[in-house]
Amino acid sequence: MKSKFATTLILIIIVLGIIIFIITAPLQNVEAPIVKNSPVVQDSYASIEHIFSKDDVETTTTSVHITKPVITGLSNEVVRKTINDQIDATFSGVKNSFLSETAGVDIFSDETKHQLTVTGSAPFVSTDKIFYVDVEIYSYYSGAAHPLTQRVVLNFVKETGQLIRLEDVFSKESINDALSTISSVVKPKIVERLNAMIQENKGEGSGADSFEETGADPKSENYQVFYIHSDRIEWVFGQYQVAPYVFGEIKISVPKSSIERYIAPKAYLK
Repeated sequence: MKSKFATTLILIIIVLGIIIFIITAPLQNVEAPIVKNSPVVQDSYASIEHIFSKDDVETTTTSVHITKPVITGLSNEVVRKTINDQIDATFSGVKNSFLSETAGVDIFSDETKHQLTVTGSAPFVSTDKIFYVDVEIYSYYSGAAHPLTQRVVLNFVKETGQLIRLEDVFSKESINDALSTISSVVKPKIVERLNAMIQENKGEGSGADSFEETGADPKSENYQVFYIHSDRIEWVFGQYQVAPYVFGEIKISVPKSSIERYIAPKAYLK
């Protein structure tokens, strides 16, 4: 029993360490110039030219597999390097944190190693000014009951290479009001989604009973993972954040029109 508790505690520490690194890693943030009368287009999801780079590490206790996109299709070399450097920082941070946290930690058996798989998507153009890279992080601590899956979304400004953070989306003066409004919108939608999942699986109970409400409270740490679309912003709530593990991650969209008054007056957000 004591061994199981210790294993669970160490797993939580590893996951929290990875999340904190991703959120707080110092990344370049070049402000985009203001462009007047820029046309708004629907989400195209065309893919920017890229290649994939692989990085596999095998030790006696750990198995790491990384697939990382490398941007090749932007004409400006400085912008392309800025973007690739930020992608590198994210992937390297996840890998190094995992290796550091599992170093010296015994494995459950010779057949069951600590495992980390980090898979980056192709770069998809979501608006005429923004594209994103979707990163899925699968981690398993040897002996744990189940693996964990996290998601990181890297939204970039095509023209400058800026990585768009939550504090770039909303003006400094209005971010608290924005989060309060967003929270009031997403909470009932999460309950609806949980209800639908329970019904689809012919389960019992209600979504409200399974809802971990604090995971959608109006705090910036709850809204760090998002996609920016032409007409909406889609937030991702990870495993355990708003519901038990079995429900997985939950994605909820909020129309830009409902939070327009809070969105920062930046050309790439129009």
